Amino acid sequence: MNTVSITENRTSEKIQFRILFAISYMFLFIFVLINRVMPKKSKFFVTSDCRKSIFRETRELVYSAIPIAFMN
Repeated sequence: MNTVSITENRTSEKIQFRILFAISYMFLFIFVLINRVMPKKSKFFVTSDCRKSIFRETRELVYSAIPIAFMN
């Protein structure tokens, strides 16, 4: 195989990942904010008792959701 095409494919996948990460981060950030404001009984998902920062919690959600998009 041509090493140039392999490098181009990796670069393309990195760019796709970053774009998908940015878009997902924006939506999930809003989701996490809403989830934090809601009363404990009516939250979308239950988080652990340990209070993480909103940014860390959003980043963890994005990193857990994105690999699904790259599965064949």
